[in-house]
Amino acid sequence: MDLFRLFLWDGKSRGASSGGPLFVPRDRQGAGRHDIPETDGVLYGSWVAISTVAEAIKSFRGRTIGGDFFRRPDGLVLAIAPLEPDDRAVIVDLNDPRNLVKRGLTPAKMATFHGQTTQDIARRLYDEGAAGFSWWSALEAEWQNVTLFESRVKKHLKVKDAPIVLHARLPEVQEAAQRLVITLRD
Repeated sequence: MDLFRLFLWDGKSRGASSGGPLFVPRDRQGAGRHDIPETDGVLYGSWVAISTVAEAIKSFRGRTIGGDFFRRPDGLVLAIAPLEPDDRAVIVDLNDPRNLVKRGLTPAKMATFHGQTTQDIARRLYDEGAAGFSWWSALEAEWQNVTLFESRVKKHLKVKDAPIVLHARLPEVQEAAQRLVITLRD
């Protein structure tokens, strides 16, 4: 199953180097929901492409975004890339109630925006030896987001196809904007 990751692309990098789909900007981690920078880098993605786009634009609800949103002054662009984890990457499904019960977790603990709680959960799963975990999106419960631990997945994750630069006419951008009540302009 493909995993989709939204990232800042330099237009040419295809791997783990800066500007590529597998690059983890460790110096900018720490405030994210499942960030554990003192332990490992974290890659965020989703089994559903629209979810990665929605996560990137959610703070613009009720507003308008356009081409300037998708391109930064330094030349980097928002892009999405399909990634393929191999079978050796153990990704714990926290949408499965058995996995929650086994770990003494509740849906409320997973859904909270309290960073210490969600980072503690990530740390516990890392300490278990997991390569990552999936959970439901706070934007749409049917969208399954994924948190991957960089050191555990770097040998088990490959870029499946060329990244796609986000723009206002991309179907995933249009659907995410519609669901989040965001107006798009070219």
